[in-house]
Amino acid sequence: MDVDRASVNIGGFAADFKTDLRLSSDILGIGTKISLEDDLGMDSDRALARIDGYYRFSRRHRIDYSLLDIERDGAVTAKRDIKFGDLFIPAGTPVRSDFRMAVLKVAYTYSFFQNQTVDLGVSAGLTGLYVDANLLGVIGSEESEGFAPYPIFGLRLSYAISRKLFLKANIDYFEIKSGDVEAQTVDGLVALEYRTWENVGFGGGYNVVNLEGEDKADKDEGKLEYEGLLAYVKVYF
Repeated sequence: MDVDRASVNIGGFAADFKTDLRLSSDILGIGTKISLEDDLGMDSDRALARIDGYYRFSRRHRIDYSLLDIERDGAVTAKRDIKFGDLFIPAGTPVRSDFRMAVLKVAYTYSFFQNQTVDLGVSAGLTGLYVDANLLGVIGSEESEGFAPYPIFGLRLSYAISRKLFLKANIDYFEIKSGDVEAQTVDGLVALEYRTWENVGFGGGYNVVNLEGEDKADKDEGKLEYEGLLAYVKVYF
């Protein structure tokens, strides 16, 4: 299989979200497990910009990267009492919220098997996850913000269906259990790419992501699932 020095994918991602958060405190005790979509009125679907690509520094060795920035907000009347950190929101009162998550992924991939139609590799890298959640009620506000870098390990597959049509499949995984802290992430993608011209092509596929984390000592937890269709322009170098 012929390989390119580098490529960049620029496109959109129509994602469907399911997000749960719990933030406890010494003042109010164990927080309420809240759904950002059901309890706070945030949209469950959103169209996002997305950038992916790679740089190949030799035939079997390359660096993959991706960047995704998610911003959502909501405004509702609380259907039930909510405890979020030190903030108490009584049922029947207005609550405004916003949520941002940015994900930057960088990984090294080694192609251990290559022939005229298949490029199969293993990868290891680092994901930087930034999360900022803010709730505003009638008697105050509470913000939870954090950055977590964590390792990822995965598989990469490129299969040439024809000279111009390619099947792409990626899977990344990480899990940790350390003391009272547990976390897991799974990120899977399948796409078809058509190389229309020498340096430009088009792609479309489906991406599924699951992120979970829990601190049993502090009684905090979070879970984010999103999946959906993506479409992009691919530029080869």
